[in-house]
Amino acid sequence: MVLFGNESSSKVDKNLDDCFILVSSDKKEFPISQQAIKHSKTLAQMISTLNISTNSDEKRIPVENVQGEHLDLIVQWCEHHKEEPVLEDEKSIDQDFKIPDWDRTFLEVDNETLFHFICAANYLDIELLMIMACKTVALMAKGRTPEEMRVIFGVNVDEEEQLMMQTNAAPQVEIVEAEREE
Repeated sequence: MVLFGNESSSKVDKNLDDCFILVSSDKKEFPISQQAIKHSKTLAQMISTLNISTNSDEKRIPVENVQGEHLDLIVQWCEHHKEEPVLEDEKSIDQDFKIPDWDRTFLEVDNETLFHFICAANYLDIELLMIMACKTVALMAKGRTPEEMRVIFGVNVDEEEQLMMQTNAAPQVEIVEAEREE
């Protein structure tokens, strides 16, 4: 068994003859199968352009914009979906698309990790993961007030906006009863 990365939660057990090695920005290495790597249009194009194969002596592929902890999870996602066809574009997905149970559970992460998934999916051009992660964010916001969304997404209100909200708020009128003289 070959384990890569210092904190690899995937514990990938792979025959390295059939794998490429992705190297994260923090120099952690993760094996990924040929079938799984196809989900990343960026990596597939890089392999094709540079004529890299799993038989090559040098099959390490740098992924400079993704940290190891997130690349590990991206590899897990790609491996889980390796038997599925690659999504060519988002137009092929129905508007009523429901995130499958496995993916919904996979995407139940903190907001920062979800943000990193979206950035990594965008950089690696993993269309289906991008759609699922963005839909997860949309579902988090659905039916919420702006204030609730600020809390959920950790958005601080800047001073100018806070002043505007106070200025535009209905004036607070204090009603004082006058003493009546009789």
